[in-house]
Amino acid sequence: MTLEFDLLHVRAPIANALRRVLIAEVPTMAFEKIYLYQNTSVIQAELYGDEKPCMVNDDILVAKLRPGQQIEASCHAVKGIGRDHAKFSPVATASYRLLPVITLLKEVAGEKAHRLKNTFSKGVIEIKHKNGEDYAVVKDARRDTCSRNVLRHEDLAPLVELGKVKDHFIFSVESTGALKSSELVIEACKVMQEKCKSLAAKIKELQQ
Repeated sequence: MTLEFDLLHVRAPIANALRRVLIAEVPTMAFEKIYLYQNTSVIQAELYGDEKPCMVNDDILVAKLRPGQQIEASCHAVKGIGRDHAKFSPVATASYRLLPVITLLKEVAGEKAHRLKNTFSKGVIEIKHKNGEDYAVVKDARRDTCSRNVLRHEDLAPLVELGKVKDHFIFSVESTGALKSSELVIEACKVMQEKCKSLAAKIKELQQ
């Protein structure tokens, strides 16, 4: 349940704030108390006592039971946020990176073109043909992992300029399963919106 999306025309503090809200301030349900009355399964009773997220879907497998085995329990869930306890965090990972920019300063042809292609991640550089000779073009800079391996080649480094778009963030959000990744982003934006409203109200009070 991983989502990748682009966040444009904002500064780094806003992108980082969104990441932090995703991890720590999107409210979810998690089990607070589990009363285990009967357990004849192979899963040890102590494992049910571990604080864990609330399972919101009916098709999530908890345990496989053999004929005659049973689990009888009463689970009490409460609402909370990851800032209070990690069990409430609905995000497995949330990260972002700037969109890479790769510019070829001169035409790179022949054997150099193929070496240039191999210094980048797959799909970044493409080899084309012109007048019976191979030459390199930038196909998809987004695929670049910013390894900067090209700078290790003294003859290739002066031919390439590496950069990043300072206001173009590529976000990757992976959900734990409590909510869909797309829902997490929407809820995080709502939390940030409420924070902005609260800040604006306090500033207005100070100005009066």
